[in-house]
Amino acid sequence: MTISNAGGAAATPRVMADELDRNKEIVRRFVEEIINGGDLGAVVDELFDHEYLEGNYPLDGHSGPEVVRTWVPYLRWVYPDVRHEILDLVAEGDTVMCRSIQTGTPRGFFEGKSKSVPAGQRAQRRMEINLLRLKAGKICEHWGPFSRRLDEHAEGEGLGAGMAQAHEEWAAAHGEAAAQVPAGTETETEGEPGMDTPQEVFDDMVSTLAANPDRAEGLTATYQYTVHGEHGGMWTLSIDDGKAELRPGATENPDVKINIDEADLLGMARGEFTGTEAFMTGKLRVEGNPVRGMQLGRILG
Repeated sequence: MTISNAGGAAATPRVMADELDRNKEIVRRFVEEIINGGDLGAVVDELFDHEYLEGNYPLDGHSGPEVVRTWVPYLRWVYPDVRHEILDLVAEGDTVMCRSIQTGTPRGFFEGKSKSVPAGQRAQRRMEINLLRLKAGKICEHWGPFSRRLDEHAEGEGLGAGMAQAHEEWAAAHGEAAAQVPAGTETETEGEPGMDTPQEVFDDMVSTLAANPDRAEGLTATYQYTVHGEHGGMWTLSIDDGKAELRPGATENPDVKINIDEADLLGMARGEFTGTEAFMTGKLRVEGNPVRGMQLGRILG
């Protein structure tokens, strides 16, 4: 029995099997050489199509190998010791499913962790599934990761457990007094019920960064916010190695431009949804340097 390809030519099962094996080897090299090894040289152009699409983050509409050179360094900056152990590579048609264990220790406050927490307690272990589509021997699309924590923090996953974990991490970062506040209790600093205008949101943002300069340690960038609504306007947030400054109005050549409706900004500040959810649903519209945009999202939680 033979299988016909799109061009009508007959493809033998052996040829099909060879192509599937080739695709799996390409994905294996991507994981081992680029993710684990940090090689962003010629191997990126060798393995990725010139129209490569990164499905995890839209990255301002960019495509191609340079997208890989954008998000991989960011991943390796957040997790300096990141490593993936491949468990399964399953190929079907032009798609490869990669199941792996990711281990890594996030920097500082990332994922709600404080630098005061010993590194051994900050290490994370995740089961991840990534889907990659290939075309003519090169990766042209990536979707995922679909992940689940496997370390001790993953017990009882769900909304309630997630709230408890978030409270524990928040308490660890803010000292013994914070630990006395029961998880889920509304205060002026948790849930932010008193935020009624964009100015209050931005003032709180700057106050938070001023109280925790190590959140933005090593980051120098300018963010221009445009807020649409009754109390909207433009604000510029400048961060210089942990020092944050907010001023009204626009700025020339910001690293990132952010557009959001007033109601969505207030909802995000009150914890009704996360910045990632706002971004992925189109409520938060970002232009400019994608790495700087993702860094701000991580810093602000």
